[in-house]
Amino acid sequence: MLLIAISIAFLFALALFPIIIRFVRSIDLLDQPDKRKIHTYNTPSLGGIAIFCSICVSLIFTVSFSEIVSYKFFLAGMTIIFILGIRDDISSLYANQKFIYQLLAAFLAVYFADIRLIGLYGVFGIGEMNELLSGLFSMFVIIGLINAFNLIDGIDGLAGSVALVNSIVFGVYFYLLGHVFFLYVSMVLAGAIIAFLLFNWHPSKIFMGDTGSLLIGYILISMAIVFINQNVVQPVTTTSVSLSFALLIIPVYDTIRVILLRLSQGRSPFYPDKKHIHHILLKQGFNHSQSTLILVTFNMLVVLFVFQFDFLGDTTLLLSIGILSFLFGLFFDLRLIRVMKNDKKRARENQTLHISKSA
Repeated sequence: MLLIAISIAFLFALALFPIIIRFVRSIDLLDQPDKRKIHTYNTPSLGGIAIFCSICVSLIFTVSFSEIVSYKFFLAGMTIIFILGIRDDISSLYANQKFIYQLLAAFLAVYFADIRLIGLYGVFGIGEMNELLSGLFSMFVIIGLINAFNLIDGIDGLAGSVALVNSIVFGVYFYLLGHVFFLYVSMVLAGAIIAFLLFNWHPSKIFMGDTGSLLIGYILISMAIVFINQNVVQPVTTTSVSLSFALLIIPVYDTIRVILLRLSQGRSPFYPDKKHIHHILLKQGFNHSQSTLILVTFNMLVVLFVFQFDFLGDTTLLLSIGILSFLFGLFFDLRLIRVMKNDKKRARENQTLHISKSA
């Protein structure tokens, strides 16, 4: 039945993307290039509609009604985020308006679906939190990851590829844990994402838009929390916290990175710019596909690092992942400085040569 679920999600999305592309073009609702964006031609957005619809259709046909009812509040939160994404893609919302939608979805997930972090699970010696602190912390984490995932959706293939890696790994662990509902959620998401990448690999025919990136961020952080909690009850790994962190390292690291850079320059952490890690790679001459492969490869290597050194425990692994991420970003930051210096040197040499010939 699981293979049927994946097939339904993939085939339904595969059939729906061309329809959405034609419809969006017919009403001229295209994502237009500007100084903040990388693409150079008008491109249909709203690809998240196909992802959302294919997930829902597949779950309806392959998951028992009792399972769906059990997670109705998670699905309600997912629907709220989906509506937010469509609304924002059609006509950009203010940050406070988007926050209200996200807060409501996070509230439903935490207080009604019981998708919450009960504590830090021994990381840095911290165990359980009281109910109020646990709820507030969980909502902060959910909202933070929703927006963090949205921030990495800046080049063709990146957000989809990261989501694919996450959904497959989470799917394997939910299978080992015997958690049927989120096993199906993770794998139908993977099926829909594979179809999406066929249209989103550079040069992209459609973007997932906020409709897709916010939705996927909500699903991934929900799966991470459920995985961590379920692993406490029925352990299949000793490092569920660091494994979840490793899987989500690209959006988490990139968000922390740009916030610190903006604050260091005296700017608001919400100030839009082109200092994301994928921008840094593009400035060094890597194309969209190469930049995506570099970042996804790093993502997978960090996950393999956790697998290999799980005996170190979550605290040590989390610190190690942080150091590895810092060194990874530093390497490409320093490389960019060298590339820019070489470009300026060549420009001066060409200018000198031009003047010499003119003389």
